[in-house]
Amino acid sequence: MYLYERNFSDVPAPQATSLVDDLKKHIEENGSSEVESRVEEQRQSLGRTVVVIAENHSSDARSAEMARRLMKNDVYRFIASEYFLNAGAFRLEIRDFLRGLRNSLGKLLCPYLNLLKDLRSKPRFVLFVGSRTNPLDVRDQRIARHFMEEFADRKLKRTAPGVLVCGISHGSRVARDGQKKPTRRWLEDAGFKILGACLMTDDFDRARLNLDKVQVRTDRVWPIGEKQTDSNKIHLLDLVSTNSEATVVPTAGSPFERVTDENRNGESSTLSMAQRYELVILAKSMIRCG
Repeated sequence: MYLYERNFSDVPAPQATSLVDDLKKHIEENGSSEVESRVEEQRQSLGRTVVVIAENHSSDARSAEMARRLMKNDVYRFIASEYFLNAGAFRLEIRDFLRGLRNSLGKLLCPYLNLLKDLRSKPRFVLFVGSRTNPLDVRDQRIARHFMEEFADRKLKRTAPGVLVCGISHGSRVARDGQKKPTRRWLEDAGFKILGACLMTDDFDRARLNLDKVQVRTDRVWPIGEKQTDSNKIHLLDLVSTNSEATVVPTAGSPFERVTDENRNGESSTLSMAQRYELVILAKSMIRCG
C-alpha cells in the first residue's frame, strides 16, 4: 500500500466574488420593480405602521413621487414631510392649494404638486412636521415633536399607517457619527413602529455642486471599514440591470451589511446600510415636478 501527498500548489484557488458582484446578484435575485406592493408586504410582515422614505435632498422630486405612489394605497392615512414646515408661509401655501385657492406651488414645494393634486380628490391627513431649526440633533427632535403633535391634533392612533419623507440623517434607525439620536429613533421611542426605506438615485449632490463645483452622484457607497476613496466607491444604480423606473431591495442578511452610505470624507465607517434601513429603493428615472 502506497501513501502519497497530493500537491495542491498547481490547483487554482476558488475565487471569492467581489462585493460589487455580490451586491449586483442580490439586487437581481431579491429586487422588485413592484415597489409599492413590496413595501406594503414588508410593512405588514415586519409589523410596522409608518413608512419612512429617507432621501438625499438632491432627490426630493423622486421621493415626493414615490410617496405619491405609496399613497394610492387606501391603507395609508397620512402623508408627512420634512418639506411641510410646521409654521409659516409654506403651511399656508399647501392649505390654499388643497382648498383650490391656488393651482401652483413655489420652488420648495413644487415636487409635491402631483401628490397634493391627488389629495384634492382623495383627501388624507397632511402632517406639517418640518423645521428649520439647527443644529442637526435639535432638528431631529423638533421634527419628531411636530410629528407627534400633528398626530395628536388629528386624533390619529399610533397604529395608523402613513408615509413620512425626510432626509437620510433623520430617517436612519442608527445615529451617524457625531449624531445623538435621529428622528426615527425619537419616534420609535415614543411608540411608533417604523419601516425605513432609503431612496437612492443617480442625481448629483446639489450641495457639493454649489459649494465645490464638482458633480458627485448621490448613489455612492463604500465597503465597511475601508478608507473611502474614488477607487473603492460603488455606484448602486450602475448595478441595476432592469429598465424599471425603480427597484426595491431588502437589506437584511445581504451585502448591504458590508457597505455604508455614511460619507466620512476619506475616512472609514463601520455603520452599514442594513443597520440604517430595512429597504433600499434605487430610482433610475421618475416623474419630476408636475
